[in-house]
Amino acid sequence: MRKILKILRSRDFLLMFSIALGLAWGDGAKSAEKAVLPVLALVMTLSVMGVPGSVFRSPKALIVPSLVGLLLNYGL
Repeated sequence: MRKILKILRSRDFLLMFSIALGLAWGDGAKSAEKAVLPVLALVMTLSVMGVPGSVFRSPKALIVPSLVGLLLNYGL
């Protein structure tokens, strides 16, 4: 089980799997077409900022600081 999880978390495996899946099931991406560019922009921004993936494992710890940041920036 650990080997399977290790393989599924491998960046190389995910890249090759996504390329193969995209080539095999190309028309399936029509439903996600509008979300691809914003998600790509978000991922690239977080990557450049150096945000670790472990931050997203606890969503509760992420929501409160985000709301406080919105309040301080926009006075909502």
